[in-house]
Parts: sequence; structure tokens; C-alpha cells
Amino acid sequence: MNEYRLNDNARDRALEWMINGQVGKSSLEIIRTALTGEGGHHPRHPLDPDDLRRCLLLLEKVPEATAALPLLAKASETWGRYVPEWKRLESLLREETGDIRNPKTSKAPRTHQAMLKVRLPEEK
Repeated sequence: MNEYRLNDNARDRALEWMINGQVGKSSLEIIRTALTGEGGHHPRHPLDPDDLRRCLLLLEKVPEATAALPLLAKASETWGRYVPEWKRLESLLREETGDIRNPKTSKAPRTHQAMLKVRLPEEK
């Protein structure tokens, strides 16, 4: 059995999240990877702060899915840049929006700029 696969309890929470949670393509990519233990061929990554927020909501509900991030980092150059910056981006988003379950604003310009710098690094 792959070490990244979720246990029964985490799978139940993942299913509940997929049915009732705020789901996006990048958060689905995280849970798909956590459930299968395999990074995708063209994994979707967060494109904006709201995508990132949905990923964080998933990881609050199913923290075990965090173990999928290194697999995604290996499967995608972009995820490979996101994963080392994950905590910093999370902190910045929480600072700008407050509670991610009930954000005080949908605008997070500093987080968006930081995500762009991670996603689209300057050519050297």
C-alpha cells in the first residue's frame, strides 16, 4: 500500500468534503493524489487566492491530504514551486482575509502577487 493513501476515516471526510465542501480543480487534484497515491500527469495548481483558499479548506477538513503535496511537487514544475512556499502563502492569505471559512473580504492582492511570483518566476 502506498504511504500517501488516506485511511478510512480520512477517506470518509474527503467524500464529505467533495459533496458538501467548497471544491475547485486544484483542491480536487490534492485529494485525488491523496486518494490514489499518484501525482497527475498535468496536475491543476491554484491559480488565485480563492483557489488557494479552497485547498486550505480541504486540508483543514482532511489534514492527512497534506502528505500528497510532495507527490504533486514531483509531478508538476509549478506544484514544485508552490509546495515550498505553501505555509508562507497560507499565512499571507489568512492575514489578508481573516478566517478562510468565512473571509472578511474576497480580495487578497498581496497573496495574488505572491502566487504569481511563485507560479511565473522570472527567466534567468
